[in-house]
Amino acid sequence: MSTFKEIKELRTSGKLEEAYQKASDWLESDEDSEWAKRSMGFVLIDFLKIEAKEKNIDAFRDRLQELINIGFSEEDNIILENIAWAVGQLIFKLRKDNGIPNSTYLQIFQDISSITFPAPLKGYSFLFKAFHKVFKETPNYVGFVNWWDISNFSKTDFEKEEYNGKKIMSIGEQAYIAYSKTLLSKLSFTQSATEYNAHIQQVRDFIPKIEQIALSYPELQYPGYYHGKLLLALGATDEALSVFLPFAKKQNKQFWVWDLLGDFFKDDIEKQTACYCQSLLCHSPAEFFVNVREKLTKCLIAQNEYECAKYEIIEVLKLREAQGWKISNKIQDWQKEMWFLNAQSISSNSSFYKQNSRLANSLLYKEIPKKIAVIDYINKPKGIANWLIGKNKKGFFRYKNFIHTLRIGDLVELQLESDSNKILTARISTDINSELKKEFNGFIRLHNSGRFGFVDDIYISNSIRGFKSLKEDDYLVGIAILSFDKKKDRFGWKAIRLDA
Repeated sequence: MSTFKEIKELRTSGKLEEAYQKASDWLESDEDSEWAKRSMGFVLIDFLKIEAKEKNIDAFRDRLQELINIGFSEEDNIILENIAWAVGQLIFKLRKDNGIPNSTYLQIFQDISSITFPAPLKGYSFLFKAFHKVFKETPNYVGFVNWWDISNFSKTDFEKEEYNGKKIMSIGEQAYIAYSKTLLSKLSFTQSATEYNAHIQQVRDFIPKIEQIALSYPELQYPGYYHGKLLLALGATDEALSVFLPFAKKQNKQFWVWDLLGDFFKDDIEKQTACYCQSLLCHSPAEFFVNVREKLTKCLIAQNEYECAKYEIIEVLKLREAQGWKISNKIQDWQKEMWFLNAQSISSNSSFYKQNSRLANSLLYKEIPKKIAVIDYINKPKGIANWLIGKNKKGFFRYKNFIHTLRIGDLVELQLESDSNKILTARISTDINSELKKEFNGFIRLHNSGRFGFVDDIYISNSIRGFKSLKEDDYLVGIAILSFDKKKDRFGWKAIRLDA
């Protein structure tokens, strides 16, 4: 132990070569001594720090190999964690030099791949950050992550970090995103059946892990998104959709959310069209929409919407030419077809997007029950309508956000946010609901003022067409709706149409 103390004092005083020699002599004389190994380990770590700072790759790797050859157990977690810190520091230093080939990073990774690092520790997470930066868009990423074991992230690894005064995504979330992207990329390339099946199995093995992260950290934005994409890649469309929808609700202003949602409905062209139209109504740079426009074009051609399809193709051509991008074979083929040559050119598809996108929002809330309401008042200048769902729930909404044309007495299908009157979706209903709207007949009793009358309990206003020609005890047939009288603060029935 006195030798350990001597070597430590030499190290701290900067006499590393002398400390190295003393540790070597000790280890040579007693190769089974754990303290001799630790003394040499700490000396070599000091050398690693120096070589990392100077970016001396070969010298660093030589010292690293010496450390590995000594062989440390998990009990020596301080030494092992210091190795992780030193390797991470070297990688970050080298990243500042753009000329470092990826093969160099791979060699360093291979050097440490035989070490069993203690986890989860900060040094081990730091090591991940370093290699994540250099491997995340390369074929080496999956191998590195599998070795590191993505389940070794600690709770703090999923907390946002601050860099230059800005909050950035946690390394944990970055890792799950990058790993998902790499798996999806591998599936998209043409490959042998054996390779494809191996990649499919990797996806299957990873799905429970990303599912658990999405459940454990619901504040994270993207695990739910990629969980859905991975399930979709496996062909589990219904399961993928149920996973993706909670994410889509939170991110429903993003064009790529609707782009992906459209991919879920390959067997339902109406829903697919609605999603792509909603995507194109989002605010993003024009060049981001190239792929969405091509997908929408395919849907439009299938529905014989040739003018709209031609508009999309022309927009794609403009965007690709402006960016210097290649024109896809599919676009070139469409330009040669007779429908394209004969279709009129139009200036915009905006009204088509709005008309078709109304269905899109309803897809986000398919699990929320639909309720039938009746419209009992409309303020056209403000675009506001009052609605009633029976005698226990009423409210108002800006109907033009959902329905182009609305009339008093229309029955509408509403989806409301839980425990509130916020309208999530609204569309005209074809249902018949006698509790909200009904036919009536009977003899009218006119009020002395001549301004209104009643048929049984149904209020007949003088504003209704045909009222002025009515006389006491005229027999009437018409349509009435449930209504709310603000002045009397009560519900009742009022006529909206007289048929005789």
